[in-house]
Amino acid sequence: MMSRPLAGFLGIGAMGSAIALRMLATGHRLVILPGPRGSNIDRLSAAGAVVASEAVELTSCPFVFTCLPSSDIVAEYAREVFLPVAQGGFTHVDLTSGDPRTSLDLAASYAARGARFVDVAVSGTPEQAASGELTLLLGGDEASVQGLAPLLAAAASRVVPLGATGAAHRTKLIMAFIGMAIASASAEALAAARLSGIDLATLAGLIGETAMDSKTFQAMAAAAVDGDESRRRLSIANAGKDLGYLAALMAELHVAAPVAQATAATLRSAVESGHGEDYVTALTRLAIGRAGQAGA
Repeated sequence: MMSRPLAGFLGIGAMGSAIALRMLATGHRLVILPGPRGSNIDRLSAAGAVVASEAVELTSCPFVFTCLPSSDIVAEYAREVFLPVAQGGFTHVDLTSGDPRTSLDLAASYAARGARFVDVAVSGTPEQAASGELTLLLGGDEASVQGLAPLLAAAASRVVPLGATGAAHRTKLIMAFIGMAIASASAEALAAARLSGIDLATLAGLIGETAMDSKTFQAMAAAAVDGDESRRRLSIANAGKDLGYLAALMAELHVAAPVAQATAATLRSAVESGHGEDYVTALTRLAIGRAGQAGA
């Protein structure tokens, strides 16, 4: 066990803690930094993690993983804590659903110090992380990706190298856009069906027999039928953050994006009305509520 790489882990929320626990369970030694709420510390400590008192303690590790709410926070830790002491052999692995522009900037900064930065996009849920069934998308040079293989294999059943730094975050944003566009369209369609007296379970069954079907639509429909919005545990605020990153990517590529803009506007409206922490499956309920207010 002692020959395994020692890794630091920053960002131990639902996804981060599930990945960290898998790494510990497969014999990897971790140093973790508590978040502001101290969530999941007891479980990780009991599993063998060393608890750091400040972020700089993580820099003694050859690998540091970040799984944080936004790229801005990742960049702040990188520039204030990790970069000043980074040396050859140090690799910053970012699991955040992030901005590829930030990834490229940080990669250049680390390279100037002989260190490396790898962006890793996570496809899957915390429950899948806990059972080692995530799909992980990697953006980084070949040497960095190969060195990460033993650590990433703990939480993933599939690891997909995509090329240079930023590729993973770009791919994740495009995938997120498709998912959120389907979720937004589903919410509007389900609201219209509910308000016109169509049975939603029957509608879901009919859609399920066609090429229009998707897991996202069925999750939205099931939540609208029984009120359990926890099937897709992605907050509207987080989804909106990703769509903001996507808008910048689309503009950079000069791609016309009316659907992306409309999807982002739907999420932004929900956040502005105080529903940012609701799951995306709540969009149907919110659409029905808005229709009721407009018709009152």
